[in-house]
Amino acid sequence: MSLILTAQAAEPRVYHLAAQESSVRLHVGKSGMLKTFGHEHEVAAPAFSGQVTVPEGDLSSCQVSATFESRELRVLPGNEPAKDVPKVQETMLGPEVLDAQRYPDIRFTSKHCAAKQTGQGIYEAQVEGELDLHGVAKPVSLPMKVELTGDRLVARGSTTIRQTDFGIPPVSAGGGSVKVKNEVPIQLTLVGHAGAR
Repeated sequence: MSLILTAQAAEPRVYHLAAQESSVRLHVGKSGMLKTFGHEHEVAAPAFSGQVTVPEGDLSSCQVSATFESRELRVLPGNEPAKDVPKVQETMLGPEVLDAQRYPDIRFTSKHCAAKQTGQGIYEAQVEGELDLHGVAKPVSLPMKVELTGDRLVARGSTTIRQTDFGIPPVSAGGGSVKVKNEVPIQLTLVGHAGAR
């Protein structure tokens, strides 16, 4: 009986990410000599799946994987005239930027995780992984604050990626006098539930 209980206790806990409860936002800034004439963009990534696996209750040994559907990324209204949103959306998904038809998935896979507990069910974690975007895989470091409450996991964090690292030249206009910034900050709030799919 004790052997059975030990085996059950050692089983990893898997939290399946719930996209409808989560939030993944990208901020596309502007640069160039005439940047005051351009617009910045907020982009949401609402369609994704993934999981966080926590072996033996040890968050520092966690494994994280997530797959985002590039064609479902959406330019949010608010920072630019509503009539311009469809054109910005088309450019973002087209061959100039994400090339979503050719690269339908954006994948993140963790390689290493370090964590320390700072409170009851609260952890500061550093997730090192690989982001596969636009057919290029590059290392990404993601600091996260993680809360574990019963069967629910909430992880909040941010990171910044460079478009050129993934073979994406920043879109420009006016001979380069207005262009989007190479650096793209990403804000994440990920919600997961143990045993749910």
